[in-house]
Amino acid sequence: MNLKQLFKPLLFLTAAFVIASCSTDDCDLDHLEKLQGLPALKAGTFPEEDLTLNVGEKYVYSPKASSPLDIYYQWYQNGEDMSTDPSFTFNAERPSRSKVILELSNDLGKVTLENKVTVRGADYSKGCFIINEGWYGHGSGSISYYNYDNNSIEHWCYKNQNFGDELGVTSQSGTLWNGKLYVCSKQNNQLVIVDPKTLYAEKSIGLLLPSGRQAYEFIPVNDQYAVVTANGDFYRIDLNTFEAIRISTGSTWGGCGSGIVYQDKLLLNVKSQKIYKIDIKTLCGDLSQYDWKNLFPYENIDVSTSGGTRFVECKDGNLYTV
Repeated sequence: MNLKQLFKPLLFLTAAFVIASCSTDDCDLDHLEKLQGLPALKAGTFPEEDLTLNVGEKYVYSPKASSPLDIYYQWYQNGEDMSTDPSFTFNAERPSRSKVILELSNDLGKVTLENKVTVRGADYSKGCFIINEGWYGHGSGSISYYNYDNNSIEHWCYKNQNFGDELGVTSQSGTLWNGKLYVCSKQNNQLVIVDPKTLYAEKSIGLLLPSGRQAYEFIPVNDQYAVVTANGDFYRIDLNTFEAIRISTGSTWGGCGSGIVYQDKLLLNVKSQKIYKIDIKTLCGDLSQYDWKNLFPYENIDVSTSGGTRFVECKDGNLYTV
């Protein structure tokens, strides 16, 4: 990042705030002199371009800063407090994408510098993912990866591959479909689309469903549509526009959980109900005719469900649930 580009908006915003609170005519000049006392960095001592490393390499950040007052250093990596030393060594221990932030401060204020580091080689194709919901209702979810080859688990994979970005609050499920991983998070109703090999995020749709709804599970229907289950009902999602249309059946207020497409039918686990069986052709057709007076048609399979249990289609062609 160019320090001049970073410092100019910082200088402008800080000066504007201080000047607005002044009452004397030359107050702005007085505060601008103070802003000029902020820590200054010698050109070329902090990377202006993002870095790319290989596993096993190191990069030492050694910024040369000056200030009329004592300088305080604070280093962060993907949001975690790393060091207060004047320099910081980034160790490329494993493939990752990290955001390194340096805060230079003195008694007059703070200057923030940022650099992104990509460590080549991310490959999550030799194991399975574990979706962790996190602190229910409060904290973001996460993705862990179990490696079949070396019997090991890596945690916080999504965060570590996306410069410290996190999933939504209370991540509920992950679905592999058409070469992508779709992760739903309940509390902020978010859908994130991820490359499953690298875990690099490709698209994030916040507030996918109407306010008050929670996104439970992404269920692929075909190349055009998917269904996302929710607390109280379920929605058809257009995979091009991500428009969400509520499916009105009149009896899903306990919440819909998991589902699967099987033999041209959508099977849904509905809390405190029987399993729903829905015709795919009807689901993908014109939904404007259906409302609370003209409910969407469905059949029941005589299996009671709690709503949250999942389906598994096995090699023998049979379908199982708990």
